[in-house]
Amino acid sequence: MISQEKVDAHVNRVERLTLSFETQVSREVDRVAADVSEYVLKTLSVHRGVVVWSPENAQGVLAIEDVFQESLDVSDYYPTVLAFVESFADQVSDFDSMHEGTPPSSCVLTSGDRGVLSSQASVAVAILEGHSTQGVLNELRQLLARSLGSVLRLSELAQEINAIVRKMSHVGPIGKDQANLWHRLLCSLAYRRVEEQGTKLAYTYAGPRTNSTRGFCSRLLSGNSLTLGEVAALDNGQTQDAFLNGGGFGCSHFWFGEALEVGRAS
Repeated sequence: MISQEKVDAHVNRVERLTLSFETQVSREVDRVAADVSEYVLKTLSVHRGVVVWSPENAQGVLAIEDVFQESLDVSDYYPTVLAFVESFADQVSDFDSMHEGTPPSSCVLTSGDRGVLSSQASVAVAILEGHSTQGVLNELRQLLARSLGSVLRLSELAQEINAIVRKMSHVGPIGKDQANLWHRLLCSLAYRRVEEQGTKLAYTYAGPRTNSTRGFCSRLLSGNSLTLGEVAALDNGQTQDAFLNGGGFGCSHFWFGEALEVGRAS
């Protein structure tokens, strides 16, 4: 049975990893928001505090999108996202340290397995980049389209732009989801290798238990072990694969496999 010490060590590592990511993202988002807001305040002309319609203002509004993109490009935002995803690979050693009782040869990943992990890392990069920037860009366009000649004051426009850009910071929880998904994917690949070699495994659910832990996870954290077939039959109410997705969005739990007790069917 996996020790609580090893479970806590893994959970704490993911917490530190994602907290560092969220802190760095917030820092870069602050920089982008400041750049765009400063441009707006310096560039657009007003009458009695309200942004007026003029050819010059129209050109200035069109340029705001470019200012946003340029500021994002020169910040460390994208490198931060990439570095976070690249750190997923460190979880391979985490897996090894938590499964000392499993024969090393049984858990060796093939090049195909590593290809699957690499593909998931690429998906994580796309999700983190796309979720954070495309939605923000669309909101910026809508805001700017209605800003000229409206009753919107320049200070209010700058504040709304600032609030929209800061939505990129919401990528933190999504990043944590991706880190946990990657670890569960790693476990599933390694466990498949073990079972393919004839060692049947029983799976127990591990991870933190808090007041906000959903009922699906609380029931599984009771310590009872399940076969792979029993795990496959679970319904978390959100996604089809409970082995890869645990309790669903925001879940930080994972499965731990150990040799199946004699007499249990697979």
